[in-house]
Amino acid sequence: MGKYEAELARLGERPLAQLEGPEGLLAVTETALLFLSDQGVQRLELARIRRVTRGEGGTVLVQGDAEALSIPLKAFPLEELKAFLEGLKPHVARAKKATAAPRPEPPKPPAQEAKAPVWEEEPPAKTPSGGLAPGEAPHAPSPGPGNPQPFGPTPEAPRPPHPGLRGGLRGHPPGRRPLGPRGSGPGRPHPGLDGLVLGYLLAVALLGLLALWPKLAPAPLPVRVEALGKVAPLPQAQTPVSLNEASLEELMALPGIGPVLARRIVEGRPYARVEDLLKVKGIGPATLERLRPYLRP
Repeated sequence: MGKYEAELARLGERPLAQLEGPEGLLAVTETALLFLSDQGVQRLELARIRRVTRGEGGTVLVQGDAEALSIPLKAFPLEELKAFLEGLKPHVARAKKATAAPRPEPPKPPAQEAKAPVWEEEPPAKTPSGGLAPGEAPHAPSPGPGNPQPFGPTPEAPRPPHPGLRGGLRGHPPGRRPLGPRGSGPGRPHPGLDGLVLGYLLAVALLGLLALWPKLAPAPLPVRVEALGKVAPLPQAQTPVSLNEASLEELMALPGIGPVLARRIVEGRPYARVEDLLKVKGIGPATLERLRPYLRP
């Protein structure tokens, strides 16, 4: 390793290309062109190099924007110097391109597309002064000295609807509810469906009852009809007989009167009234009441 290479290593520069001659060393790094000689180190940024021309006193000038790097021709073999300077062009172009191009910004995260909400909060309805919003339950007054708590279980306040049900669904204006599965409102069955189902159930029940009726109905009992004999006619009401004028035969025709009692009645005459029969032996109050319809004084 020559003295110029040792000096380049001491500077900590990493050359991409270099040319060493008897009186100096040219080196190309990532960003600069270096010329090391006994007079010191000359440095020129690659992005500032504009052209290479022949200078005075047997030198080659590598000109930049406001400065130049002077290389003595005697420091290197001429052909090797020309080849090195020709190979400098792509490094200069690369440095200028890197300088001119803006630094790439870090990639931004892809913007997330704003998703439409599944539901939107329905704006609160305006209420007149002193009134309640539609669907709003009145506030129960708090118990106090002037407003005692009523006895018994406190009625449960109506629960507010789910937030997802208060607003309209996506695609529906707020304040309106989407129709239910049958078009009759959320959670309500079709108005005609209940009637159809009820009629069908009644028809099935009637058919089952008719099929089971012969088994459920009791069998008719046989009726026995017997011929009835002749019914004796009821005795016609007799004309009351006179206690004082009736004969023994007429008295014996009375119910419960035999020959003995008939004779005693005749012997007990005269009678002013029917009750006078009580003085006849064998006739008591019961017999008198039985004979009263058939007797007169």
